[in-house]
Amino acid sequence: MGIEDKHDMYTGTTLYYKFNPFFKSVLATDGSITIADEYGAYWLLEEIAGLLPKVDEDQHLVIALLKHSPTPSKSSRFILTLQDDIPLNKLYAEKKIPFSDFPQEGIRLYVGRSEDKWVIYLPSEH
Repeated sequence: MGIEDKHDMYTGTTLYYKFNPFFKSVLATDGSITIADEYGAYWLLEEIAGLLPKVDEDQHLVIALLKHSPTPSKSSRFILTLQDDIPLNKLYAEKKIPFSDFPQEGIRLYVGRSEDKWVIYLPSEH
C-alpha cells in the first residue's frame, strides 16, 4: 500500500493552507498538509512550490512525483519531478533530493492552477 492509498480518505478539502510565507501563491489542502505533518515533509511542499515557476503558463495541472533514486548516492536519495498530467511526456522540472527520511516508496501529488494560485493536493482529492 502506497502513501497515497493510506490517505485516500481525503476526497476534498475544507480549508486551503498557506504553508510558507515565501510562497504566497501556493496553497495546500487538508490531505497534503496531513502528509507534511505525518512525515515531517513541509520541505516537500516547499520544493514543489519552488519548482512551479518552470511550468508553462497555460498548464493547469501537473504531477509532482517524489520517487526513490534508482541508484541512491550522496547527491540523490530521491528525485522530485514536475510533469504533464496527460500525456505524461513533458518534464517541467527535476530536482535531486540528497537526504530525506521520507518513506522509500515516495509519493505522487497533484498541483492545480486556479486563477492566480496553485494548490497542492492528493490524487484522492482530485
